[in-house]
Amino acid sequence: MACFASASSNNSFVMKRKLQEQATKIPGDKVQEYLAKEKAVRAWIQAVLSVNLGEDLYAALKNGIVLCYLMQTLEPSTIPYVHDTPDLPAFRLRENISFFLAAVEDIGLEQWYRFTEKDLYEHACFPQVVQCLVALAKFEEKKGCPHMLPPLAIDKDSKLTGPQLHALRMQLVHLKQEPVKGRGMKVKISDVVIRKQLALYAGGEGKVKMETLERGYTRFQAVWRGHKARKYLKKLVRDSAYRKRVANELLQTEVDYVDSLERCIQVYLVPFEKNAVPMKVVTEQQVRDIFSDIRIIHQVNSELLVGLRPVIKNWSHNTCLGKTFKNMVAIFNLYSMYVSHLDAGMALVEYLKVKQDSFATFLEQCRTCPQNPNGMDIQAYLIQPVQRIPRYSLLLTDLLKHTWPEHPDFEELKDVNVKVHDMAMLLNERKREAENNSVLISIDAQLSSKPKDFRLIDPTRHLVKDLQVLYKKKNFRLYLFSDIVMWVAHDGKRLKYKGHALIKLLSFEKSTEKPDHYVLRQLGAKKPLLVVRCPAPTTGEWISAFNAAVADWKARDAAPAKVDDLQRKPNEEPTPTVAPEIALRERFSKNRRNTVSGTVYHRMMSENDRKIEELTAQKKLLESQLVDADLTLSNKEKKKHKDTITRAQGLKIKLQLDLETVNEQLAGLQQKPQAPIRAGSPSPATCSSTVLIHTVSAPTSPTSPPIVPLHKKISCPAVATGCSDKTTDRKSKS
Repeated sequence: MACFASASSNNSFVMKRKLQEQATKIPGDKVQEYLAKEKAVRAWIQAVLSVNLGEDLYAALKNGIVLCYLMQTLEPSTIPYVHDTPDLPAFRLRENISFFLAAVEDIGLEQWYRFTEKDLYEHACFPQVVQCLVALAKFEEKKGCPHMLPPLAIDKDSKLTGPQLHALRMQLVHLKQEPVKGRGMKVKISDVVIRKQLALYAGGEGKVKMETLERGYTRFQAVWRGHKARKYLKKLVRDSAYRKRVANELLQTEVDYVDSLERCIQVYLVPFEKNAVPMKVVTEQQVRDIFSDIRIIHQVNSELLVGLRPVIKNWSHNTCLGKTFKNMVAIFNLYSMYVSHLDAGMALVEYLKVKQDSFATFLEQCRTCPQNPNGMDIQAYLIQPVQRIPRYSLLLTDLLKHTWPEHPDFEELKDVNVKVHDMAMLLNERKREAENNSVLISIDAQLSSKPKDFRLIDPTRHLVKDLQVLYKKKNFRLYLFSDIVMWVAHDGKRLKYKGHALIKLLSFEKSTEKPDHYVLRQLGAKKPLLVVRCPAPTTGEWISAFNAAVADWKARDAAPAKVDDLQRKPNEEPTPTVAPEIALRERFSKNRRNTVSGTVYHRMMSENDRKIEELTAQKKLLESQLVDADLTLSNKEKKKHKDTITRAQGLKIKLQLDLETVNEQLAGLQQKPQAPIRAGSPSPATCSSTVLIHTVSAPTSPTSPPIVPLHKKISCPAVATGCSDKTTDRKSKS
């Protein structure tokens, strides 16, 4: 052992002597360059953080607080937590440095620029820290950081004394060098070379004794495993700090959200119910249309907040949040109904502001009341529930990202995250459908002279773009939908239907005979459908959208038909055997799949099956609308308004007649698969499109009349003629 200790001391002495020899060979230019880099780094950090670091850069960076705030400014959400008290124990301050190093590794800074905790906290190699910060400044500059590293100003008059200069040279010896370009960092070595190297290390080839190397192997394995364990522990510490930060953010945002809902109820909803309705500024139905289920949402989130407070207050490394959210996810379905009615409520608010001065005055009084210190208007409050579910999804995803697989909350949190994400996607889908339906309903309400067999409102159709043109010196408008192109005459108030055609059968090209004119032509036809004059700025955008829509149709036609789609019957619906949220997700994914391959599917169906599928969809729609009409008639509040009841009764009779007609047609087609639909019976396509109006939408043009709620306007023959209950009963029996 004494021989071994003397050998080790001799080796360390030789190593130290070699380092001193290397330090003396470092040129003065390299020392001056390092000092210039240190000044530039100090100036750059002061510019980014707007603080004064003083003359001693090492003293300012040693505890890691400045480094963490620097990284948090440059790359948000990379530092989970900052121990910002300099008097904390050393292991806490070292955590700051480890957080910074982990963030530098996450953003992709090369490893030969990075330093270790010992380099900074124990002043082992401070030049490596400066080199890392220089590389970080250049890295952020490429990403568009407004603060650039100042140019190096080399000062040849160094103020360092002899011992200080010698200590700096000794640290510059340990500075990592950037690898030469063209040479990889990792070189694969064959097993033969490794064996020969081991034999040479053991005393020469042919003299290897594994017994003598066993102790060295064991020690090497222990060192390597200890290194990996320490690295994993640092990662766990960082992830645990990040989980605590996300949990605190979740609690704080939930507190703000519940308080905001409470203010919305106290500032707007309660005054509307107590003052505005008796003053006849608004009706009770309009109040329900505007605020929808905001009281129930407030109650649900208040219960969630009650469950979150004790959990996050007593936070530890093994705290579980998945169970708290799992109990509330099923109740979040009520957000779907709120989102579906949000656009209607917002449009109704704008409509009443324009039409009634008393309504606008009452809103302004509510906005400026003392209970609303931030002065938020009603639209800002109403939009917040729509934004909350996606915020849950982001926070839970971030929490799951920093939860290790061995954590007791990992599996449950993973399941909850999937459900909340699916709910957010469902809300986005519902919002998109509601907006699309509002646009289609608004255009259909202004449309006149359209044929009876043409239905503009279709669940699979959406508006892509419209274009104002001149046709024979008259104002025309081209509507580009996802599947058709419709052209109408536009006189500033009404839209007069002129024609439509499937988009896959059309071409829209520049005219070769008339300048500034374009031709809308059916493929294979010599005579064009329209020759129009278009404004130059918007024509290019419309043509690009048209070509994209045509390419989308061609891609659908070229897509192969799926085996499941071909084997499934047209009216067959899969029976959900799982949770409601998963069933909703599968249903929406099924709808998206049928949308992609819908053309191939319909092409391979027989005419009889296609009619059965269309009539079945029409039957489901009529049944759902009939249920809504029954709910309207059973509402005690609405029974006070005779006009509303009369219109609802007329609507119910109209729906019953249409439903009977559809049932007769379905029965005839199912008994005789190839029998055509009776010519005398009305087609499902002739049903009044205004039956679908359950929402309020703003008009598409300033001069066009707005679409009002269902209790205000219903296009129904029974209502228009003012028929009584007895008359409608006789009609339904006949």
